[in-house]
Amino acid sequence: MIPTRSPNKTTTPQNSFSDVDNAFDTYTATIKEKTAEDKLLEFVEQQISQMQKYSNLGELQGSPGWFELNNALMDYNRIQTSLIGLDVMAKQEAYKADELLKDKQAEWYIEAREKLNPLSLSAQKWCSSSEIEAYVRVNHQEELHKLTREANVANNKVAAIRRLLDSWDKYALILNRLCKNVETESLAFANESKLSAM
Repeated sequence: MIPTRSPNKTTTPQNSFSDVDNAFDTYTATIKEKTAEDKLLEFVEQQISQMQKYSNLGELQGSPGWFELNNALMDYNRIQTSLIGLDVMAKQEAYKADELLKDKQAEWYIEAREKLNPLSLSAQKWCSSSEIEAYVRVNHQEELHKLTREANVANNKVAAIRRLLDSWDKYALILNRLCKNVETESLAFANESKLSAM
C-alpha cells in the first residue's frame, strides 16, 4: 500500500522528487527515441506484414473457392486504395524533406560566403565555391547529416511504397488467373453433372 501524507504534517522541499522524475523521463525518452532508419524499417515491415496478411491464400486446404476469391478481391481494392494514399503522403513528405535540406544548404552557403569572402577582400583572395561548401559541411556537420538522413529516409519510403504497389498489381494478375481457374472448374463440373444426369 502506498503511504499517504497528511496535510497537517511538514512537507518535503518543493521539487525534491519532481526534478528526479523529470530527469528520468528525459533519459527514458532519449533511449526510446528511434532513428530515421529505424522508423523506415518499422514502416516497411508493417506494410509487408499487412500485404502478407491480405494476400495469403496459401493457408487454405486445396484451391480457393468463389467465397475466398471474392473476399480477396474486396481486400485487394481496399489495400490498393490505402497504398495509393500512402504513396501520395510519402511523396509530399519527401518533397518537404528535400526542400528543407536545400533551403538549409543555401542559407549556410550564403552565410559562409559572406564570412569567407568579405567585400573588403580582393576577389583574387576569395574562397572558391568548393571551399565554401567544404566549410559548410564541416561547420554544420551534425545538422546536415540529420537533414540528409531524413531526406533519404523519406525518399526510400516513397520507393518502398512504389514497390509494394507494383507487387500488389502483380497480385491482381494472380487473383485474375485463380478466378479463371475456378470458373473453368465450375463449368467442367456443371458439364459432368449434365452428362451423368442423362
